[in-house]
Amino acid sequence: MRNFTAWPAALCVAAAVAGNPAGANPSIDANTPLGCKLGAALESYQKVDVANLSKRALPAQTVVNVVVYTAKPAPGESDDCFALDTPLATGAHAGHIVKLLTQSGAKTCKAFVSTKYPAVFKDTDGSMTTQCDY
Repeated sequence: MRNFTAWPAALCVAAAVAGNPAGANPSIDANTPLGCKLGAALESYQKVDVANLSKRALPAQTVVNVVVYTAKPAPGESDDCFALDTPLATGAHAGHIVKLLTQSGAKTCKAFVSTKYPAVFKDTDGSMTTQCDY
């Protein structure tokens, strides 16, 4: 289960300044290669399998962005993100379910670590927020 707090964009910026700003964890490389494969379709949802293709583990709380490209009736995309609960070792996989914006067939997907928001935001009160890159 993914826990996150939905904040308006202005509050996210304030949290980044007051708490742990994006990029504060130097162990997270925004250029980390991630693989993405489509899994089973579930009505208006799509399972995806994200693989760490790098030569080092991704730490817990790394934010992984996922884009699912759809083909029918018109090409489009559905975006989502999730934070890793535990470190993701080299070659390891993490599953996620993306809500599709249209009920069309998924064609491909991609996964990446954001250059803007590579990790969860930690506020001074100990709360954490996941911010996607879209």
